[in-house]
Amino acid sequence: MAFHSVHFLVFFVVVLAAYWGLRRSALGRQLFLLAASYYFYMSWSVVYGVLMLGMTAVDFDVASRIAASRDQRARRAWLVVSLSSNLGMLFLFKYYNFFADNLAPGLAHHSLILPLGISFFTFEALSYTIDVYRGAIAPTRSFLRFGLFISFFPRMVAGPIIRASHFLPQLEREPLFDDIRAEEGLGRIFLGLFKKLCIADVLAVTLVDPVFANPGVHGFRDAAAGHVRLRLPNLLRLLRL
Repeated sequence: MAFHSVHFLVFFVVVLAAYWGLRRSALGRQLFLLAASYYFYMSWSVVYGVLMLGMTAVDFDVASRIAASRDQRARRAWLVVSLSSNLGMLFLFKYYNFFADNLAPGLAHHSLILPLGISFFTFEALSYTIDVYRGAIAPTRSFLRFGLFISFFPRMVAGPIIRASHFLPQLEREPLFDDIRAEEGLGRIFLGLFKKLCIADVLAVTLVDPVFANPGVHGFRDAAAGHVRLRLPNLLRLLRL
């Protein structure tokens, strides 16, 4: 479900309306947002959702065990479990295909598709367990809230990475409508759509794709220009143009 698709537009309007209708019920809002976030993520692949749920369960349990333990060695061991499981899964999906293609050709026909946004929710989960280990935050007792922290759909694809200490308290507060912030938000949405549809997509189709589709027929100048144009949308975003 791409952000600039009609599917997402309908989805976003329904989620916004339902969320506002549930504004007086913290539990109702959290349940609905969790379901909506998993629907968004699993619209790409059901397997992705199962993977994220499994990683969420591991880190939720590990953080609880870290907080409950008074033995520093046990706390450190549980932190290693979190680091190993999260980083191991990340490296598996990111580098398995490279390893299979270059070092173990016999595995090449078993390729893995990189789950969408895996880097974002992996490092958010790690930031949570590390904060609990350091004593910066107490672990949440609600798997629902922690699951929503990991899967929250607005920043799933492009970030930013957020900390549990910033996100979790907001789940309990009743939302209040602010017309100024709503206007600013809509302005950012339309500006983002303009940069995506009118700048990034045009550059991709006319300049970048031809170079990367057949790099052998292009010289250094064209290849370098294609690479720079590929990175231009990120530069515009950093500069907030």
